[in-house]
Amino acid sequence: MEVAAGVAPWLKAIVVWGVFLWMAVNLLNHLQDVGGLRHGIAMFMRMESLDQPPPIPTPLKARRIDSAAAHTLVLVFIVVAQGLTALLFGLSALWFALGDAVAATRIGRYAFGTFTATWFVFLIGDAWFAAWLRLDALQRTHLLLLLIGLAGLLLMAR
Repeated sequence: MEVAAGVAPWLKAIVVWGVFLWMAVNLLNHLQDVGGLRHGIAMFMRMESLDQPPPIPTPLKARRIDSAAAHTLVLVFIVVAQGLTALLFGLSALWFALGDAVAATRIGRYAFGTFTATWFVFLIGDAWFAAWLRLDALQRTHLLLLLIGLAGLLLMAR
């Protein structure tokens, strides 16, 4: 008996279900604490970490954005991007549960594509707002999530 080449559907299903549940919890956290999320975004975009002792003098501080409207727009982007990504992972997980690995894998590619794109946007924000100067752990987290997205794309490609 010949076994089909590629990654076993059950392994893909485990990864998709895991990322779906993780994304769903993150989305729930954001929705339950919109004020906290918005405050964190505002602190990041105002580059407040660079003013904490010892302050870091850099001309990059000219990039600060202290606009409530801009902070809210970023909040909406984050919630929509993570909501769309969670939805795609959920649909992929559902198709795996229903036994259609082909449809589940196809949707899983879209899910990991949006996941990867989201973390690229976060990393661009990190670079623009000089996160590496004081928020290096945050930037490392975004890099790790990007790598998970890329690994997921490879998993779904097989």
